[in-house]
Amino acid sequence: MKNKNYPHFEGGIELYKEMLVYFIGEKLPMKVKAVSENFAICTRKLNRRQDADLLHRQVETGAYCSFTEAYNNQKNDIIYTIIDFKQNIRGAHNLVLGGCDFKDEKEIEDFISELESGEVEISYRNRCNYNLDFERTLKNKASKVTNDSEYYYLGRKIMNQQVFNKKEDRSFDAFYQAQSYLNDLGYSYGSLSVTSSPNVAVKKGEYDLPQKWHNLDKEDVASIDGVIRSLDYREGQVTVIFFN
Repeated sequence: MKNKNYPHFEGGIELYKEMLVYFIGEKLPMKVKAVSENFAICTRKLNRRQDADLLHRQVETGAYCSFTEAYNNQKNDIIYTIIDFKQNIRGAHNLVLGGCDFKDEKEIEDFISELESGEVEISYRNRCNYNLDFERTLKNKASKVTNDSEYYYLGRKIMNQQVFNKKEDRSFDAFYQAQSYLNDLGYSYGSLSVTSSPNVAVKKGEYDLPQKWHNLDKEDVASIDGVIRSLDYREGQVTVIFFN
């Protein structure tokens, strides 16, 4: 049963078990197999084309004699990724031995509990940004936030949101649209800090908080009226989220 208090609201999308999600740069979707307060585990079957680089590397390292042999021996294997909502990253686990049978529902549920307890982490060598592809994911599961929705982000109930897509051939176009939208409504905001956080704080009236998100403390975050959020401010979609 999905828990709407989990902070996994992304661009109008709430992740829940069995949902199909797409990641930027990947053609095939993955299925959400487990969701906890801070993590999600997504899987799909190995694909000959999508995972060609992986199979070729295994041949190069001598694990298999040929690409065909590598694929035939693993064609029923599972590809997985672990999402960390707090750190805004995803990747493989850091265990050298053991781990999880990602075909087994019970093992997946046990494994996500180990992630929550800190017994297991996402590998530092095999991690990337949590680059959810909003547009393709939304096409599979329409999700719209309204004033009556019970969605949360950063522990705050979401009152409403507005999504901006790039319209003009200029960098940061969607971000500029979001700024103009907030200015017209009488809101102010901090400065971008894309290397440390996808969030920009929003305040009603005059902005009187630290400019960069990483300089905000818990009391500052509790006092904001919303956030501007994006995983690609330069060329991608930007979402303005208003808190209740």
